[in-house]
This record gives sequence, C-alpha cells and structure tokens, in this order.
Amino acid sequence: MRSRALSLLALSLLTAGCANGADSSLLAGFLLGLPDEAIGGGNNAELTVFLARGASPLEVAANTIEDADLVFGASEGRVVALPHISDGFYIRTSIEDPALRYVHGASWEVGADVDSQRVEVRIETPAAAGLFGSPLDGSWSAGRELVLTLGAEGADRAFAWVNGPTGEVTWTDEPPNTGALLQWLATEPGVSSVVIPGVAFPVAGTYRVVVVATSDADPDRFRGVSNLSRFSMGLATELSLDVQ
Repeated sequence: MRSRALSLLALSLLTAGCANGADSSLLAGFLLGLPDEAIGGGNNAELTVFLARGASPLEVAANTIEDADLVFGASEGRVVALPHISDGFYIRTSIEDPALRYVHGASWEVGADVDSQRVEVRIETPAAAGLFGSPLDGSWSAGRELVLTLGAEGADRAFAWVNGPTGEVTWTDEPPNTGALLQWLATEPGVSSVVIPGVAFPVAGTYRVVVVATSDADPDRFRGVSNLSRFSMGLATELSLDVQ
C-alpha cells in the first residue's frame, strides 16, 4: 500500500462488470485502524482516497484527479485534510495528523471538492473481527499452516502479515502497490477465513500475527460519484503465537 505506481490492469479489474451512474467522478479508498508501529508509531489510522474521472478503464487511467480543491475525512467535529501524493491518490496517517484516529462505531464523512462539486461517502467504522483457530488451544509448530476464522459474520475483505521473533516480516498478503490495492478493492466481497502458509513460521519463537478485516461502504452511502466507486474500512486484530 505504500507504492504509488498506477496499474491500468488493476483499474480494468476495478471497473469491470460495473454499470456507470450519471456522475463521472470515481472515489475509491479505505480507512484502516492499524497497530501503532505499522505507520511509524504514535497513533493508529491511515486514510487513503483515490479520485479519477471516466466511464471506462482507459478514461479512468488517463484522468486521475490531482487538483481537487479539498480532500478530507470528517468525524465528530474533527476534519483531516489529505494531501495529494501522486496519480490521484490522497493519503494521510495519524503520524502526520493526530486528529486522525480509528474509533469503533464512529461516523465518518470522506469526500472531496472536485470542479466545485462535493463527492463523498458516509461510513461507520466497524469493530475488529474476532479471530478463531487452532493456536488458541495449544502450541504451534514451525512450518505449519495457520487458518484463522473471521468471527461469525466474516468480512468483505482481509489481508494479514506476520512479524517473526526479531520483528521482521516473515509473510504478508497486504497489497504491495497501488495496482494491487485497486485489484483488492475490486474483488467480490466475502471472506470467512485467512490462511497463513507455513513459510510464515520458519523457526521456533514468538510470532505476531496481524489481520486487517474490512467492511465495504453501502452503495447508497455515496453521493455525487459514479457507481464504480468503492470504499472499505476496518480495524486490525493481533494474535501472539508461540511456535515450537
């Protein structure tokens, strides 16, 4: 999620099979609550908004919006302005603005002023998904696959990473770049479990497993945008795993 290289293939996946609404602006992105160290320490949220125009993948790729008058997230009287980073992506983390916090059950308005028009989505932040699986009833062995169930209701989307005994990332399926992120947002929603391969646990020691499960905003919560738009939000859940 840290790379900003735009992928036309991923944009094609994002728009494939979707009908266009009367509005031509596309808004996509996410609001994530993360462990402090995931964004440099201190606080716990990352807000990303992608803006573009167009009724087809080619039009969207060629018409990212890089000069929006204002891109923002607002909740409970706090307004966080997002700077343009590149290729239509506007991003802010809590380390840059402490007013940006992920609080379960909070109402947010995320949007932008584009060509004197307000585009936005209204969301409520979900709680962290409960994790259920084999390691809760005993020790784990090196090289063994780990399957975690995401509570009774599952999630729309999920990704995970694993920190090894010395803090290094031993495995992740976090989208590594902008193209992968857009593809992740385009995937048909519905995830009931996360599978972490045995390579994530190569040696004995204590591992930290982080799962970010997200929920998509309802389509009727968007205003002023095409129905190609997507927005997802969720809170990380952590698990400490002792590997023998």
